[in-house]
Amino acid sequence: SQSRSYEYSELIQIQERPLTDPLVINFGASTARLTDTLFEFDMTGNGETAQFASLGAGSGYLVFDRNGNGKVDDGSELFGPESGSGFSELAAFDDDGNRWIDANDEIFQSLSVWVQTADGGQDLRSLAEVGVQALYVDSVDDRFTLTNPQGVPLGQIKASGIYLTTDGEVRTLEELDLAEQNTESAPAVETVLGVRNAEPEMSGAASAREEAIRNAIEKLNEIREKQQV
Repeated sequence: SQSRSYEYSELIQIQERPLTDPLVINFGASTARLTDTLFEFDMTGNGETAQFASLGAGSGYLVFDRNGNGKVDDGSELFGPESGSGFSELAAFDDDGNRWIDANDEIFQSLSVWVQTADGGQDLRSLAEVGVQALYVDSVDDRFTLTNPQGVPLGQIKASGIYLTTDGEVRTLEELDLAEQNTESAPAVETVLGVRNAEPEMSGAASAREEAIRNAIEKLNEIREKQQV
C-alpha cells in the first residue's frame, strides 16, 4: 500500500540578504539551530567576508580541508556555498557509487567538522570524534526558516538527509542557507507555512529510504516549531 508522507515548508522572501548553503552535521542535536552570536567568514570564497549567525550547540559544518592547513580558509572548503547544492557536491566523492560516503571513499579520512566556539572561532574535529560512520548523499526538500526572537531570519534549512553514527544510530545532515547579517536595511519578510502531501512513485529500497527521511523530518518539524515559540 502506498503511504502518505508530509512535507512542511516555509516560503520566505528576504530582501538584501543573500543565502549560502553549507552542509551541517547534527551530532549532538536533533536539528540545526542558529544563535544571535555572529561570526565573520568568507563564505563564497571571493575574498570578501560577511557576518552570519553561529550554529547552536551540537551541530557543526562538514569540512574538506583541501590544503591540509588545519583550518577552514573559506566557503570553498565547505559543501554547498559554491554550487548551491551541498548534497550534490558531497555525492561527487562517492567513489564506489553506493550513495554513502564512508571509509571506502578516499575523501572520508580528509573530512572534519567545524564546531564553532563561543566567539565564532574554529574547533575542527575529526568524523571519529563526533561519531560519524557514514554520510548518506541523498536528501529531501525541507524548507524551514530559522529566526531570532525578533523574527529576523537568520537562515533557512533547505534540505535534510541522514548519516549513521559509530553506535549505529541515525542522525540528521542538513543543508542550511545562511542569511548574511551585515546588511544595513531591515529585511522585508513574507512567510507562508504550508503542508504539502507528497506521494512519490518509487519502489524498493529507494522508496523506503526516502520515506524514512520524510518521517524523520515530520518529527524534526515538531521539534522546530516548539523551539520557535
